Amino acid sequence: MNHVPSLLKHNSILVHYTTYPEGSVERAKALGLNLWSTYKSVEATVGLWETECQIVAKEEAWKPLGVGSLEDYIAAITGKSSVAVKQE
Repeated sequence: MNHVPSLLKHNSILVHYTTYPEGSVERAKALGLNLWSTYKSVEATVGLWETECQIVAKEEAWKPLGVGSLEDYIAAITGKSSVAVKQE
């Protein structure tokens, strides 16, 4: 997946997730972009991925976007299950 997932597309430039109110669509999309870029980065480490996943889980970023669960959110962003991502 080389392009930003459709779930994360936004009509303006998103800044750091903490700029947006908790539970907002913008915050959820900004968190998703962090997660997606971590997944796409060649230099990303397992530790960094786990940290991003913990932040997303704490924020429950999938809810404002109408996604059913963390697992579904990860799949929508990466195109793979979290198990498949960890196996990579």
